[in-house]
Amino acid sequence: MKRTIVFFLAVGWLTPLIAQPPGSAIYLMPAAQRFSFNSMNNILAQTGLAEVPMTLGSGVGGFGTVDHWRIGGEGTYFSGDASRGQNRTSLSGGLGYFYGAYVWQRKKWNIVPAAGIGFGGLTLTATQSVPASSLVELFSSEANGSSVSIGDGFVHTSLGIERNISDAMFIGMKATYNMGLSSERTWKADGLTGSLKDSFSSFQLSLNIGFILH
Repeated sequence: MKRTIVFFLAVGWLTPLIAQPPGSAIYLMPAAQRFSFNSMNNILAQTGLAEVPMTLGSGVGGFGTVDHWRIGGEGTYFSGDASRGQNRTSLSGGLGYFYGAYVWQRKKWNIVPAAGIGFGGLTLTATQSVPASSLVELFSSEANGSSVSIGDGFVHTSLGIERNISDAMFIGMKATYNMGLSSERTWKADGLTGSLKDSFSSFQLSLNIGFILH
C-alpha cells in the first residue's frame, strides 16, 4: 500500500515536468472524501460497529495548459475513523488519476470541468473492545481487530473554480465524483473465503493551493 500511495503522489508532481507548455503548475490539495460502501455499512451496523467514516486527505497535483486545454494528474492519501461506543472503524488508502480539462477564463477566475481515469485502493479496519486479562489473551482474540481491503479503477469527473491571486499563485475549490469501473468489487482479507461486494465510488471536496511554474 505504501508504494502505491507514493506512486499516486508522484503523479501530481511529475505531470508538469512531463508536459512543459506555458501555464504549467503544481498545487497542494487538502480534501474531504466520502465513499459509497452500502454493503459494508450494512455489515458494520449489524455487528454494532460505526459505518465507514468520512476521510480527510492531503494530496498534490500538477498540470500543463495549451490554450484553454489542460492535462494533469493528482494523487491523494486519505484516512479517517469513527467510533460507536468502545468500537472503532478506521479507513485509509490512496487515489491517483490523470485527467483532461477545459478552462473557461473570466478575468481572474477560471471554471474548470474535467474528466479522467485512475486507480485507488484502501484498507478498512474494525476494532472491537474485548476485555482481556493478559496480552496473550488480547493478541489471540480475533474479535479485537479485523482488516479488509478493496480497490478498483474509476472514472474521474470534477468541476472546479479557481482565482489567480498573483502571477505565480492561484487558489481554488473543486467538487469531484469518482465512479468505480465495476459495481461489484470484492472486499478481500487473508484467509477470507466468503465476502461481499461494493462499488468503489466516492465524492470529494478539495481546496487547491497552486503555484504557477511559468
